[in-house]
Amino acid sequence: MSRRQPPQEEVCFGEYIKRLRQSRGMPLRKLSALLDLDQSTLSKVERSQRTLPSELLPALARAFGLNEDELRVRYLSDKILLQLRSETLVREVLRVAEERVGLYTP
Repeated sequence: MSRRQPPQEEVCFGEYIKRLRQSRGMPLRKLSALLDLDQSTLSKVERSQRTLPSELLPALARAFGLNEDELRVRYLSDKILLQLRSETLVREVLRVAEERVGLYTP
């Protein structure tokens, strides 16, 4: 029995990067070179054991021909979810944050 692959929206950022890389037949060493990132670090990012430094998002977007803003939204939303994953009031926290976001928008 094969495992069902979750839709792209349901996977963490690291898994998303891994799927992009594999779907393009790109070896880990090539992407790590494009990002100027150690292969072992990139491997850990893909396995959600490390977080990709945000300053590498523009290079990652270029490597895959993606919109940088869309990639940044996916990246930041994953960081928020990882931070809140053990909280019991996640929905309430996000609701209040959404209400307050206007206070901090330039």
